[in-house]
Amino acid sequence: MTLRFSIDLGVNTLKGVLTLRKDDLLVEWRRYDMMEVPKSPLESLSIPYGDIASIDIKKRKVLRPIVEVVAKSASTFASMPLPAGDLSTLRATVSRKDRSHAALWDAEATLRIAEALPGGQPPSSLPDSERGSAPRITSD
Repeated sequence: MTLRFSIDLGVNTLKGVLTLRKDDLLVEWRRYDMMEVPKSPLESLSIPYGDIASIDIKKRKVLRPIVEVVAKSASTFASMPLPAGDLSTLRATVSRKDRSHAALWDAEATLRIAEALPGGQPPSSLPDSERGSAPRITSD
């Protein structure tokens, strides 16, 4: 399942595709100048779902929706040219052609991130009652 996006970098624009694969999110992009002439080769970045903190589609009334991918580490998007200040967040405008299925893409992405979480045991620092196990009963 794919979602096309663009990011305005001022003089240049990134245009690319976010693809949900079985075990990771594939981000592919190319940089274009103001005249829509490609300025870089096609580049890609593969991010395991376990390295993603959240994915969200922000709907706007008049403008196209925004896809926001938040990584757990700033180094996740290190190879990608992002606007200043966006170290661990990929914030991009969804393509007009893909706006109708952006909510479905968001739901599928959120499900895949949830499935990648270590399922099983909550952190052991929590009390037994918050970990879901039965409280201990002691007898005098």
